[in-house]
Amino acid sequence: VAKDAATNLIGKLVEKLPGIKIGVVNFNNEAYTIGNVNTSIQNINNGILNLRAGGETAIGKGIEEGKKKYVETDTKVMVIITDGQETVETEEDVIRQIETLRKGKIELVSILTGKSENIFGTEGNARYGEVYEIANEGDIYNRVVGDIYEKIIERTEVEKDRSLGRI
Repeated sequence: VAKDAATNLIGKLVEKLPGIKIGVVNFNNEAYTIGNVNTSIQNINNGILNLRAGGETAIGKGIEEGKKKYVETDTKVMVIITDGQETVETEEDVIRQIETLRKGKIELVSILTGKSENIFGTEGNARYGEVYEIANEGDIYNRVVGDIYEKIIERTEVEKDRSLGRI
């Protein structure tokens, strides 16, 4: 489900926002880059599809690695696809990483693949950023991708208006 969510989100964003910069980080025991903003979308998607489940969940390390991939732009959104259970670092370590996102004006969106207790909260009671709980594959396509796309479009339009002196 997580691989489908990632590749479909990327596909929709590229389709609707030509020229968008996308980077992908995998996090299990450690965090490493699958593709940065200069990697082709095809290579990023291939990297995602070749991922294998296993190991731990290092959300904090994933956030830290992901922050390094952002280019200088006003619209920054980090999407995390996870069960939300940090198993490598402490919850406080992850919260510190989330706080650095806020300071860097990077908006956090979490897509949760499980229903267990997690660091991000629930869709109805998010602790950090926005939270989506995906119930099934169709949910990814019909709701989550559309919402994230709208969020990016909205932020992009606001930044465009600011640069043109409209607000």
